[in-house]
Amino acid sequence: MIETEISITVNRKPDINLIEQKIIENKFQFPIYIREYEFSYQINFTSDYEEWELDTAILNSFPGYEFTKNLEKGRKEIEFK
Repeated sequence: MIETEISITVNRKPDINLIEQKIIENKFQFPIYIREYEFSYQINFTSDYEEWELDTAILNSFPGYEFTKNLEKGRKEIEFK
């Protein structure tokens, strides 16, 4: 069985809302956790599928953004883990 843990972190609230919409469109059947921190927002979930379609949908929704491993404050960035 496949188990994929996904963590997505962004700086801006409108960005987290767009990612949330993409997750809703994929009709996931498992818990999704959204956390708000002082300077960022994070979505976490675990799936029994690799979720390549979601990954592609999110990437296509943010042209001009930098996808990084180390999120900095205030920039148009998304951190995938």
